[in-house]
Amino acid sequence: MPSGPYEVLPVLAPCTLRGGVGLIPNQLLHGRNLIQDTGTRDKSFVLQIIQGRASLLALDSQIAASNDPYIFVREAYLQNRNFVIYDGQPPQPEDDFDLDDDFDDDLDSFDDDL
Repeated sequence: MPSGPYEVLPVLAPCTLRGGVGLIPNQLLHGRNLIQDTGTRDKSFVLQIIQGRASLLALDSQIAASNDPYIFVREAYLQNRNFVIYDGQPPQPEDDFDLDDDFDDDLDSFDDDL
């Protein structure tokens, strides 16, 4: 199943459509739900949110320095997601064309014309 379009869910996180739908069962099946005391369970959930935000604080300066913060965050998220899916060995993107070869061929034909 393809991951679908990239989206940013308010308050939650950036994700793909597939990842966004997957958030619901992930939260329902989280081990935190086995905690009987609702106060402890709720505090655990809030702590998870705070920890997630704290882990991203170091990136704020890079996001602010980028020309387009939306594209920067989108590409960083999608690259990281691809890295996680393939256990650190993502496939290398295939280039549809090689600019160097085209340039060399054009240069050779130009020299021949002279």
